[in-house]
Amino acid sequence: MSIKEKKPDSLVSISGKDAEIFKEEASQLLQGCLPGGWKWVPCSTSTLVAAREAPSPVYYKEFFPRNRYEGIKAFFRGSRSQRARKQTENLAATGLSTPKTLCWGKGKLNEFIISAADEGQGFYSLLLKKYSPPLTPEKILEKRHLLQQAGKIISLLHQNGLIHGDLRPNNLLVAKTDEGFNFSFIDNERNKHFKRPPLSLIKKNLIQFSIIPDHLVTKSDLLRFLQAYLSADKNLSKQKQREFISDFFRRRHQRLTFLLSRRDRRQRAENTKKIKDNHSSGECYHGSIISQALATATSPDAWFTDNGTLIKQDKRITAKIFREVGYPSLFGKRFLPQNNLQFIKLLFQEERARHLWRISHIFLNLGIPVPKPVGYISTGGFFLKRSNFFFCVALSESTNLMTISRNRNNFTSWLAANQFIECLARSLGKMHNFGFSYGDAKWSNIMVNEAEGTFCWINLDSVHKQKKQENRWFFKDVARFAVDIMDSGLSHEWLDLFLKTYAQTRCISSDHLEKKICPFVRKISKCQQKHLKLTQ
Repeated sequence: MSIKEKKPDSLVSISGKDAEIFKEEASQLLQGCLPGGWKWVPCSTSTLVAAREAPSPVYYKEFFPRNRYEGIKAFFRGSRSQRARKQTENLAATGLSTPKTLCWGKGKLNEFIISAADEGQGFYSLLLKKYSPPLTPEKILEKRHLLQQAGKIISLLHQNGLIHGDLRPNNLLVAKTDEGFNFSFIDNERNKHFKRPPLSLIKKNLIQFSIIPDHLVTKSDLLRFLQAYLSADKNLSKQKQREFISDFFRRRHQRLTFLLSRRDRRQRAENTKKIKDNHSSGECYHGSIISQALATATSPDAWFTDNGTLIKQDKRITAKIFREVGYPSLFGKRFLPQNNLQFIKLLFQEERARHLWRISHIFLNLGIPVPKPVGYISTGGFFLKRSNFFFCVALSESTNLMTISRNRNNFTSWLAANQFIECLARSLGKMHNFGFSYGDAKWSNIMVNEAEGTFCWINLDSVHKQKKQENRWFFKDVARFAVDIMDSGLSHEWLDLFLKTYAQTRCISSDHLEKKICPFVRKISKCQQKHLKLTQ
């Protein structure tokens, strides 16, 4: 709901020590009219907020029903206005700062509160305004001090048994003083009090607070914030702290992936169209070759067979390049099922084409370079043998890294000039930080545009989401990449550089990493030697 959708309301009652002062203004605000000196403030759809700067800054907040069960919840737990006032009192009782409630009341439809405005601005707004990069050394130190103090104040909140109901960064107000920073918690309506707060809710609060773009708060900044938070708890051993931090980053990456995927689906809905008829289903971008081919009522199988240039074909996979005047060149893959019992497999996992479509969009949103997806199609019925297709923009001017390593004379100089090893290590580390294992991280699956100095990960069929931050599939990816470095004839210094950069991206020890990948390196090298003997 917004101010345009608000229904005019009339004042029924108003209470509090400043009730008479704000009675007339509250009545106008309930009707949807702004008194002199007031302005509407952006807020959530379940509230309506207005602010006044003079003679003293105050905020008016009107509560709308979130859903049809709001009346039942209010019967047992009190109305939203009552809960907000109660949680404000709980915070004040612990010595934590929060805006003081001046008066409250209700109309025939909704309730409201009027509170004093604390000094300062939202934590995220402050970072965006004063601590956006590039920063001077003085600003960097100031930002670190801000993060450490924020960690300590949130730790104090939890030590007092309080869990904030919505600890988004802007719900922590910050005011800079000569001695440091003062903090104040707002939007306390959904706060909860526990004798001992559950660890899951503590982590949820910290993750809510940490959803800030990487250019404003880096992983090192988050580590400082967490260390300041954990330093207040003397009972946690170093091992427990490491486990806490590792689980925090795992959950944070899961949350970020979900938020980015949801945003991507909303944005993509305007540019794509669903494919659904008796014989096929899928999705593709408007104005693409795929969209035009389907518009001619040609079946996907017939169109794929009759068009394009064949690149690879075996019993299960056919790969082609499609070129048509007026359209970007497309790379297409057709996947054939192994047998007529394919529907049993589909009960437990999604089809490969849809998997590639989904993973490609997730990676692009995470900043991991992959070919831009154009569409996917599944044909046949659920209980019938069926083929499925995936299409992406063709990397016509790119060559895989393995071929470059074999054919380029000045390969080491080229790697050093483009910092390719470091870039690939960071990209793989970022992929793993967000919980995705690549499954086949070999050089032949890295396409490089030598002219532009860019690269893309291809063949995402084996990409899977992993639950643990230290998963064997992550170490296997690193080992597979390390074997290719050694097989290409590069010196050991290049391998050390790759492992060191990867370890820094993952915030793990290089020694620990080497110990974990050694068994996989030996196994992969042995398999490759055996394969070479068979092919000779």
